[in-house]
Amino acid sequence: MCADQVPWAINDNLAYGFAAASVIGASEDTLACACFRLTFTSTSIKGKQMIVQITNTGGGTHMTNNAFDLALPASGFGEFTEGCPSEFGSGYSWGQTYGDLVGMKMLIIH
Repeated sequence: MCADQVPWAINDNLAYGFAAASVIGASEDTLACACFRLTFTSTSIKGKQMIVQITNTGGGTHMTNNAFDLALPASGFGEFTEGCPSEFGSGYSWGQTYGDLVGMKMLIIH
């Protein structure tokens, strides 16, 4: 992941961004740099879409099959909390660990 990988809106219903992913039947080789179209199926963003480029395959205990970790500003570290402080120092606010968007569901189209 790069610190400047943030999503951007194309219009009110479509955005581009970056994510880590774990997908059933896909190897790291096939996921690297692959793009997926996500359609959100719950919460206030229901029906909106996001096209994400996979920047890594995640890993760790929270990445179950068909899981996407969206790269969002101030959304926290996730399971691996030492990477950014090692690179940038401890003076930054990265958000809470596992700063997930709880309850958000999506339909995945490769």
